Amino acid sequence: MQRAESVDASACCTFREREETQVISTWIANLPLRHKFVLLSLVALLMAAAPSTLVLSSAVGNLHDLREEVKGLAPSEAMLKLIRLTQEHRGLSAAVLSGDASKQAVRQERQAQVEQAYAGVLSALSDMDSASLRGKVDELHRDWQALAQDVSSVALATPASIKRHTELVNRQLLLLEDVVGDSGLALDADAQCYYLITAAFRDLPRLTEKLGISRAKGTAMLVKKDPASTEGHALASLLDGLKAHAVDASRDMEKSGALKEDDAGALSSAFKEATEAQARGQSLIERIVQADDLSGQDSAAYFKDMTSVIQAQFAVSQEIVKQLNARLQNRVAAEARQVVLTGVVMVIMLALGAGLAIVITRLTTRTVNGAVRVAQAMAQGDLSQTMYAEQRDEIGQLVRAMGAAMKQFKQVISGIKDASESVATASTQIAQGNLDLSSRTENQASSLQQTASSMEEMSATVSNNASTAQSANRLALEAAAEAERSGQIFGQVVNKMSAIQQSSRRIAEINAVIDGIAFQTNILALNAAVEAARAGEQGRGFAVVASEVRSLAQRSAQAAREIKNLISASSDNVDEGY
Repeated sequence: MQRAESVDASACCTFREREETQVISTWIANLPLRHKFVLLSLVALLMAAAPSTLVLSSAVGNLHDLREEVKGLAPSEAMLKLIRLTQEHRGLSAAVLSGDASKQAVRQERQAQVEQAYAGVLSALSDMDSASLRGKVDELHRDWQALAQDVSSVALATPASIKRHTELVNRQLLLLEDVVGDSGLALDADAQCYYLITAAFRDLPRLTEKLGISRAKGTAMLVKKDPASTEGHALASLLDGLKAHAVDASRDMEKSGALKEDDAGALSSAFKEATEAQARGQSLIERIVQADDLSGQDSAAYFKDMTSVIQAQFAVSQEIVKQLNARLQNRVAAEARQVVLTGVVMVIMLALGAGLAIVITRLTTRTVNGAVRVAQAMAQGDLSQTMYAEQRDEIGQLVRAMGAAMKQFKQVISGIKDASESVATASTQIAQGNLDLSSRTENQASSLQQTASSMEEMSATVSNNASTAQSANRLALEAAAEAERSGQIFGQVVNKMSAIQQSSRRIAEINAVIDGIAFQTNILALNAAVEAARAGEQGRGFAVVASEVRSLAQRSAQAAREIKNLISASSDNVDEGY
């Protein structure tokens, strides 16, 4: 049951889909040709606009990302400066808190510079429009102010100061990573820029942090002259992390390829000096860690040397920032040109497509409309219109074929017209011939009537002749009998015979006339039959009459010949004296 219901539902859906498809097909089929072209153009425009918009949107997005990365360079560089100054303040604070009062003035100067650095970071972040980052900076600033207050009031021991400074610097490093991440620098699509960014804003700052902690702890140890302090063990553990970060920074610089491109340039020189400085810094740290007596080492010299090592690392970061700024600016300019070029190409292509669609629509609709007008005129009987198309496409071929067909149709109509005129002329001639035939038939009928009248007279004459011949025959028999009885009567018979001979000759002449009349009647009957045959159905009855007249004429001629033969025989007998 459920299966049947599902089948019915499926069939219903299929029927509904067919109806919808049929409605759409009917709607499209009923659209004017121009509207169909407009519909096709709109569909093509949408099909072209979708990928074009995606391409342009992608290009604009890339441009926006690059500009955001450029905006992230300034706050990132400001954060590097803040980290560097905070690290220096940590070392100076460790020296002061360890008992080196000579570093107090320098520490206070660094404290003021750190305050300015925080203001610089906030100013640089104004272009990024990130409230969360500014909130983190404000939080760091408050913690920094509390730390600076404690250091200024000597309310902290050296380890606590180093710890709080380190925690603050670690938070600053995390904030630097947030700035790099929010600006998009951390996800830069260019491999060289990516490795340079990683080296400048991750590996080198972490390396400088290890060096900075080493500077602070080493300075505190040298001020206290206590190699067995807890800072000594911490310095030993810092060496491994320092070396690891140095290797990471070196690998990132090699992967970026910037050192090869900038051979003997500022970045290569700075990186070379930084590498040498790293080696010196490691030696300084190892010397403190391995020394049993620190009395011979100067804390100020150590602080100065380690500061130069750290500054060498920051110098590399600054050169990388310059390189990144130049590279990103070039990429921004190139991407902007690409966006403009893409937009111009899209506009040109859309304009060309629209223009081509308009031209094709106008040409096609104009040709088709012309063909429709000519076809409508032809349907109304106007064959004066012509149909021609210059284009060589299928529509042009169709129009030219219709034009050729229309030309042939005109020729056929002209031929039919000529044939109709010929038929009309022939009909007129036939009608005239029928009139002539009718007149001649009437004449023939009159002649036949006369002939019939003559035939009646001739029949009466023939009857008289026959009676006369019978009488003559009887008289001849009587004369022969009388001749036997009386010679006297014979003379009279001879005289009568002479008269009979003359009458016979006269009858023979009459028979000749009758024979001629029969011949002429036969000829007239033949002509009448011919004319009746020409007249067709209308002369069929007349043909029957003519045939009967001809038959009668033939019988009359035959009878006349027989009478002639009899009279000739009688005349011969009379001449011979019988």
